[in-house]
Amino acid sequence: MKARWTAGLAVGALFLGLVSGCGAAGTAGALPEKVSVEAAQQVAMPVGDTFLGVVTPFVQTSV
Repeated sequence: MKARWTAGLAVGALFLGLVSGCGAAGTAGALPEKVSVEAAQQVAMPVGDTFLGVVTPFVQTSV
């Protein structure tokens, strides 16, 4: 019974957190911002990166 009560309380808190962000205060008379838009292009990108260095183990064990 206590697990159901705790789960219900968690769901209620989550719901109140989601609903509290739905207010429109301060945005009623705001004009939309102008932005620049460009067309997307497909280009070839390298698959990986190359880094110089030495890899050393944090713990080394002899077998």
